[in-house]
Amino acid sequence: MEEKLIELWTNNGYKISTIALLIILFLLFSNTDKILLIKSEFFNLFSKSSTFAKKHQISNKVRGTILKSAKEQSLLDSDIIPPDMKVVWINEEKPDTFVKNNQVIVRVKQSSNPHENLVTAVSEYVNSGLLHNVKRYLNEDVMDASRVLMTRKVIQNASKNSLDYLDEKYIIPKINSDPEFKALYSDLVKIDHNGMFVHILLNEFKKAGMSIYGEIPDPELIAESKEFMHHLYRIAARISSETSDLCFNRDYFKVAIFLTASTRTLKKSGIIPFIKAADKQLSNGIQTLYIFGLGSKREIAEQISNELDSDFRIGQIIKHTYKHINENGRRVPGVLYECEIFKDDTEKDTI
Repeated sequence: MEEKLIELWTNNGYKISTIALLIILFLLFSNTDKILLIKSEFFNLFSKSSTFAKKHQISNKVRGTILKSAKEQSLLDSDIIPPDMKVVWINEEKPDTFVKNNQVIVRVKQSSNPHENLVTAVSEYVNSGLLHNVKRYLNEDVMDASRVLMTRKVIQNASKNSLDYLDEKYIIPKINSDPEFKALYSDLVKIDHNGMFVHILLNEFKKAGMSIYGEIPDPELIAESKEFMHHLYRIAARISSETSDLCFNRDYFKVAIFLTASTRTLKKSGIIPFIKAADKQLSNGIQTLYIFGLGSKREIAEQISNELDSDFRIGQIIKHTYKHINENGRRVPGVLYECEIFKDDTEKDTI
């Protein structure tokens, strides 16, 4: 047996070594967040006696936390926020953050409070990076509340103590002092609990902003972006589930949402009513259909998306997964399929 193994390695050693190396490289690149967090724990062993170790412990902690959150929320290839960041420690009091080569460079002054360091770095990352190419085209108040919510979502992946620090030092005081912010933030949390904050709101904000990228801001888009947010809130709050109320067909946002929750409809006619309704929406100029499936209805949503995939007007379908959070805090696995119309090269050139 040993002789056969030696012979196998002798004859194929180069190939086996190459394959092993490729596997190792793949594991390293696909688990960068875990490696960074492990490095953070290593430097933490020497952080009390070494400033160098302390800075590297925080830097790896922040970067690992952000990469972990971006991976969990499917942000790595979404262009909603740069998927990576770098912390540069400076002596000045005022932070200086910018985006370079799809990476947010966060320049901050180190604090003796580790939770303050993490919150400050993540806040700077989100404030500068979230929809950085198009944020000037969108409603400023909605973007402000969106940045705070995204910061909290990232910090949640770090530690409870850091989250408590963020809430107590920033979010709760801001909510108590600004009624308009409180209302917007509360609506966005509701939207997020229903899986629509990242995958629909921010995604559609990106599309709409890029449609006029390089031009001066359009007041109509600024107004529409806030109206679209309120539209998603009404769906999340279940104010209405009528098909006509799930459609938002304006100049910049042309979106229709389908909720596969009607057991009565499914038992009576299957997915046919959904396909007919989708056909009608596409004929009316809708550019993106979102098919939702919650819990046991995830398979139904997949069936509908597969059927729509045969429609010549659909260019691509992207699957997103999320955790729906009920009023009682119970988490239910959900899925939504983003069905986007086909766009030829001439249309893409105008975006």
